Amino acid sequence: MVANKNESILWAVAPKPHDEEERVDEIIRLGLQDIDAENRFGDFPAIARSITGFNIALVSIVTEEKQCFHAVSGDFRTKETPREVSFCQFSILGDTVFEVPDTRDDPRFMKNPLVTGAPFIRAYAGAPLITSRGFALGSLCVIHDEPRDLDESQRTNLMRLAGLLVREIEARGTALNERRLRVELGQTKEALQRSFDTERESLVARLEESNRYSQLGQSVVEVAHDMRDPLTTIHAGADVMKMQFIEMNAMGVEIPDEIAERFTAWLDVTESIHSAAERLKGLSDVLMRSGREAERVEKVSVRSLFSQIESSHRAKLEGVKILNRVTELVWFGQAEPVLRVLSNLVSNACDATEEQVERTIAFRASFEGECLRLQVGDSGHGLDPSIAEAVFRKGFSTKSVRRGSGLGLSICKELVERMGGRIAASQDDELGGANFSIWLPR
Repeated sequence: MVANKNESILWAVAPKPHDEEERVDEIIRLGLQDIDAENRFGDFPAIARSITGFNIALVSIVTEEKQCFHAVSGDFRTKETPREVSFCQFSILGDTVFEVPDTRDDPRFMKNPLVTGAPFIRAYAGAPLITSRGFALGSLCVIHDEPRDLDESQRTNLMRLAGLLVREIEARGTALNERRLRVELGQTKEALQRSFDTERESLVARLEESNRYSQLGQSVVEVAHDMRDPLTTIHAGADVMKMQFIEMNAMGVEIPDEIAERFTAWLDVTESIHSAAERLKGLSDVLMRSGREAERVEKVSVRSLFSQIESSHRAKLEGVKILNRVTELVWFGQAEPVLRVLSNLVSNACDATEEQVERTIAFRASFEGECLRLQVGDSGHGLDPSIAEAVFRKGFSTKSVRRGSGLGLSICKELVERMGGRIAASQDDELGGANFSIWLPR
């Protein structure tokens, strides 16, 4: 019993069902948390009135704080009431018709505001709306302004009608959820496509920039190298000619005036040649340094490469057992493109083991002759040898269309080959899944 806020009058309030939280979730799932403006269930209250002979019939949904009337038949204009004054809060506790033949003779309701005031309920009967999952949403109820009870036939028919109403509610709820899902899937697809397009454009731009710098650096080094030999010869020749003129002059060799003038001119020329050779030799050195800087060769810790990948993929690697077989190796090259390749391979390995209970990925590294070999193996379903080369072709993917674009491994192959290396796919002997190996020049 609770007290009305304005008076010291008490009326009964039903306890909440044991599955209240799940029940409210079911109401939300079926789209019944708000009043149905379209009155889509209007036929059911009209039939309920016909069956029972009561003045008013309603489709009442009992939410966490109130009861909402989704359909009405009869003179009843209220859209909702607080849950604590509702009769239907009692209906949802059982699985049969809940009846109050005369509210003025029932101490639970005689002081209820809906009895003492509009709509002045004198008799009530409500059939619970129980879903196929066992949750009571509310009731198909009838009310009357005079004492009245139902006979057995009326109770049975009211329950059957409530069952038909639940089927209609669930069918509409399923359709609503399907529409919501289609919208959400469409929005997700658009967002993923935008993200994919952005990432693809960014990656292509980075690859083009990397390729441009790499080609520029190599070209600069080659040009500077080709310049050094002739410049050294010119520089040395100019030195010899200069020294010969100086020695002849120092020895007092008598030279005819005409020849002396020519020698003086040649001396000026050799000075110019010498100065020009010095400048060009200096430019050659600058170009070679610039070219090597463009290649960005650096000292790389191989163990650190895999540590960075493990850290950046921490969320995706959750639940995955990592077999890190990488020792402390030092390699000289470009770390950034290697990290891009390893990132793609580890991401693919996570996808390949996604449906396994025990997921394992192995990291391995070793020097083989003049190459550094890096490996990523997994415990997935493995790789068909017949597609070991095809997986590196653009557009080829073993994933679904929604999950794979077929670009990742082709980009990896291009990056590795630009570094002078190669990449291959095979079966992983230890884990039984796929193995991807990269060989890079030491």
